[in-house]
Amino acid sequence: MAAATPSSLASSVEKTNGAKLCRLLIDGGTAVLRKWFNTFHPPSKLAAGLSSHFTTLHTLFKKKVLRLAQWDQLFPPNGDPADSKEFDITLLFLLLTNMYGLTPPSSGWHAMPPVGDTSFEANLARVKFFRNELYGHVSTTGVEMSVFLSLWQEIRAVLVDLGFDQVEIDRLEAEHSGEEDCIDLLREWSESEEDTKSQLRDIRNFQIQMREDVADLRQNQIEDQKILEDTRFKLDKLSQCQAKTLEAVEEMQVGIEEFKQEAEALKNLAKVDFREDIEYHAQRFQEGTREWIFQKIDEWLDDKSSENRVMVISGNAGMGKSVISAVACKRMQEAGRLSGSHFCQHNNVRY
Repeated sequence: MAAATPSSLASSVEKTNGAKLCRLLIDGGTAVLRKWFNTFHPPSKLAAGLSSHFTTLHTLFKKKVLRLAQWDQLFPPNGDPADSKEFDITLLFLLLTNMYGLTPPSSGWHAMPPVGDTSFEANLARVKFFRNELYGHVSTTGVEMSVFLSLWQEIRAVLVDLGFDQVEIDRLEAEHSGEEDCIDLLREWSESEEDTKSQLRDIRNFQIQMREDVADLRQNQIEDQKILEDTRFKLDKLSQCQAKTLEAVEEMQVGIEEFKQEAEALKNLAKVDFREDIEYHAQRFQEGTREWIFQKIDEWLDDKSSENRVMVISGNAGMGKSVISAVACKRMQEAGRLSGSHFCQHNNVRY
């Protein structure tokens, strides 16, 4: 007759081992983390301490790192003061690693630290690692003796380094333990693990949305930069146009000033009537003579490209310079080309 299959609920040495590890890690780990937390924030000053870190905690809550139930433990909605005795190992770990500026070990908060690192931060990470690795996905509470002994030594060393009483650990190892409480705790942890996974998915979705928003922002910045560069180019063009306009205005002002000076000179010249002088000297002209010089004068007047604005007729006294000038003035007056004339006499102050 075939032997009956053992019940999965039957007690065994392996399940007793699992129960002891559960109590060591959950009860002992929670107690030692709470002890450290109370060192940072004594129970009598807990409310003030949490309030001083409200911004940090609220950010964790918005990112869903802190669950609503945990938030209500920190800031009870009924107005009662928070009590660290109600904080489980997960909440204590979150508070210790986010409120006090602790530096994570080289492997981070979520992996087993190097063997040689025995710092406070490394032991915190080890507590979290054992909790996740041993009880994150539980299919049985049984732990084989060889595995139990190895894990017991590792977890005990971590808890003792964190300040837990080794005598209590040794007493737990020697006593006979029930399994019911451990199973309930493991079930609660399993549910918490699923909740944590859901929160992580939400965080990933939030990060994806943030990356998309950042990408949109960068695109907007690129477009704004193009608009800014185009505006600068147009402003440069406008500045150049303004400079040219200013230069043209200045040239115009110079021209106007020169025109005023010339007009003033002509006005002064017009005050003296030299018609008698012109007639007097012109009567002394012998027709048909000196035509070559009159031709020179006409050519000079008609040459628009000439840079010379003055023609000088020189000669000794009595050579006929005044006669030539008078005839030239008379001819230009008859042709409508004479703007003004002035005759000087060394012995007449009127001139």
